[in-house]
Amino acid sequence: MSTKKKVIIEPDFTIPLPEGVTLPEFITLINGEKNQQLLKKISPLTFKYILDENNHSKVIKSLLKTLKQTDLKNATKEYAEKMLGAMREVARISIKSS
Repeated sequence: MSTKKKVIIEPDFTIPLPEGVTLPEFITLINGEKNQQLLKKISPLTFKYILDENNHSKVIKSLLKTLKQTDLKNATKEYAEKMLGAMREVARISIKSS
């Protein structure tokens, strides 16, 4: 049985980390030059859209559609909600560093 470490982002939200990945490694990856360059290519409007609670159901619907095409095993509303939480955290970090 494999156990996954979890990163606590907000009091009620955690992101499961792949086995063997530590929190410092995860933060280093997010802050890495390659990822920062990728994040800078994403329009701030996209991040604002993701952060806007009024768009919650639209983003979840879009995530579910994509998951059904790319990751059928995880194509659940619960998983999409976790993904959206992670996306929002990345969006917040990106907006702060802009």
